[in-house]
Amino acid sequence: MKSFMEGFKPSKALLDDLGSMSDFKVAAKHQVRPVQVKELREERKIPTVNQHIVRKQFEWRDKSNKLLGTMTDKALAAKLRITKSMVWEQRKRLGIAPVEPLPMPEAGYHPIKHEWNDRKDALLGTDYDTVIGKRLGINPLRVTYRRNQMGIEPYIRCDRIEWTDDMLEFLGEVPDVDFADYYEISPRTAYLKRVILRIRSFETGHMPKLPDLSPKALVQLGIMNDVAIAAKFDTTRFAVRINREYRGIPIAPRELGPNQFKWNKRDLARIGKIPDKELALKLGVTRQQVTYKRRQLNIPVKQLSQPIEWDDLKLGQLGRTQDAMLAQMWKGAIGEIIAKRESLGIKEYRGPRKWFKKELKLLGTASDEEVGIKVGISATAVRNKRNSLNIAPFKPVKKVKWSKKHLAMIGTMPDAELAYIMKVHPSSVAKKRVELKIKNVISGMDSYR
Repeated sequence: MKSFMEGFKPSKALLDDLGSMSDFKVAAKHQVRPVQVKELREERKIPTVNQHIVRKQFEWRDKSNKLLGTMTDKALAAKLRITKSMVWEQRKRLGIAPVEPLPMPEAGYHPIKHEWNDRKDALLGTDYDTVIGKRLGINPLRVTYRRNQMGIEPYIRCDRIEWTDDMLEFLGEVPDVDFADYYEISPRTAYLKRVILRIRSFETGHMPKLPDLSPKALVQLGIMNDVAIAAKFDTTRFAVRINREYRGIPIAPRELGPNQFKWNKRDLARIGKIPDKELALKLGVTRQQVTYKRRQLNIPVKQLSQPIEWDDLKLGQLGRTQDAMLAQMWKGAIGEIIAKRESLGIKEYRGPRKWFKKELKLLGTASDEEVGIKVGISATAVRNKRNSLNIAPFKPVKKVKWSKKHLAMIGTMPDAELAYIMKVHPSSVAKKRVELKIKNVISGMDSYR
């Protein structure tokens, strides 16, 4: 067998750690391979840190077996003065479920209803429910319920594990917990692999035993979902999973709950044809549910943008305003803006805007909204700049067309009343009255003001 020590020069710190902790932890600490640490330790005849654990040293009796599942594995291990993995191994071998979680609050307790929105829904499935629950400050069960209701699959940290020769070599040679810590997998995954390969436990030396399942439950493997089988036949999901994977049976898809939206062929055909938000309103679901399903089916997003008609003014905004803001102002695709900017060698917007003289001349010549669209910024930014330069806002002047009828009415009633009839500003009536030197009907004065 080829030695892994060729060209390997261990540091003094690594040599000092040999035997003080497991080979896996030494390897992780010094960023080397576990097999190198193992060969180095055996070459120097240094015993492993687990040498004090004699495989049959602890004898499980009825008294200690009865404690399994009555407290956490960690607490029982401390009570019996053995390792946590030894307790875990024995409990799994006997098919005993872990300690039950704390009961739910008593009847009469009414928790505050959590209001979900698009921003919170976007987090579902991106991390573990417990992590999202902590981030939102709510019970993780609420996150799980919401995720299941929307049809979003749970977060999976990594793809299917690829078992290397090194991993298989150490499987059963170290505790499952150390093995799982080093390779960043679940101890249950390591245990399951030992079951499939029939590899003995490091702590107990026992050959792993498949949990018992009734013949009726075995027939349902791959037909019913693991969760449904466990609930129907009063067993654990882990026991169902081990028996199913040991037989090479793929998991059955999970059935939708009563509150979960069910997609039919007609609704699926509409995905991507109209915007996600519009389809969500038609189906009575959230936009996030439609978006998740569209991404799951690899359907591109519906584009509502129109081709941008480029001119000197629009080209001048590239790199001076955020691409997303320009896309919103011009009702175009952000991808087109980015491609245009990069084709011209213009860097992305990185700082405050600098106004050009030709842009400053636009201030006050049209509404702030219209100027904002032209220069690619918000109306608020235009208004702030205009106010800082003491430029008056644009006020459109409506040209009044005076008919003989309306001219005859000037001075016969107050200016405001005639303005209301003509649907113009009172100042327009007053200006015309002064121009014709007609007295003010209210004051009766000879003043034309």
